[in-house]
Amino acid sequence: MKRPNQLSHQTIGLISGKMAEQGLNQTQLARKMQLTASAVTKIVNQGRAVTLDRLFSLSVALQYNFFEEISRQQELQNLEGPPAGQHVSSLQQQVTELSERIHDLEVENRTLLAVLQQSKG
Repeated sequence: MKRPNQLSHQTIGLISGKMAEQGLNQTQLARKMQLTASAVTKIVNQGRAVTLDRLFSLSVALQYNFFEEISRQQELQNLEGPPAGQHVSSLQQQVTELSERIHDLEVENRTLLAVLQQSKG
């Protein structure tokens, strides 16, 4: 599961691609971003420890708007499924329909039990 300050695999791949295009290794990128090499390793290898400041530094260092890319990815995720409110509404409707079905089956069960008792007696 992705944490709030963790980048997607697509964005991590894009970062690596931009580094390769510019011929930068992690140490060189760390210098450009004024970070430690281990901090850049966490970003580039795992997409972890990414704050807005670091994402901005990364965008400046690699001359690419990663904010725009993340926004595009979020828009695509939103298109993949219904908004949360619609999902909840759909679930509520299913619960209502199932409750009605349970009620109908309980009535049918009582009716069948009454018929069985009459046929015995």
